[in-house]
Amino acid sequence: RPYIVMEFLEGDDLKALISRGGEVPLERRLELMKQVVGALAYAHNGGVAHRDIKPGNIFVTRDGDVRLLDFGIACIKGSTMTATGVVLGTPAYMSPEQVVGKKVDRRSDVFAAGTVFYELLSGERAFPGKRVNEIFDEIMQHQPTPIHRLNDLMPESLSAIIHKAMAKEPEH
Repeated sequence: RPYIVMEFLEGDDLKALISRGGEVPLERRLELMKQVVGALAYAHNGGVAHRDIKPGNIFVTRDGDVRLLDFGIACIKGSTMTATGVVLGTPAYMSPEQVVGKKVDRRSDVFAAGTVFYELLSGERAFPGKRVNEIFDEIMQHQPTPIHRLNDLMPESLSAIIHKAMAKEPEH
């Protein structure tokens, strides 16, 4: 009989941690970001692009370890299962190439991770909007306010890294 065995996780997703805001020290936020980047590097080195990186898909265990969840729309390098022209993902965290239905790869995950880190560090979404078309317009046409301008405790160098991750052109 076919069955699935899954790890039982206790803790919270990153969405819950972001909602706590100031309760989470900057050092802890940076450690979480480091773990997310490590998990993405592992997936990418295996030829897998997640394509739905968002706070709700990043789980932090009680021990403080990060797990990437929901690889349901992931793309494996060389696979022909997903065609271009199909928009998949969560609007507020989608890369510009996802928004317009172009081919995506690990750089789309980097963009999405940048938007998650922006939110984790600032408490605000990088690309706000109430309706999908408003969010897509923000992603395609606007740059988020630099994090160091929203929080003067954030170093400009960290702000620059986050904003580079959210570059509109994948090659950047």
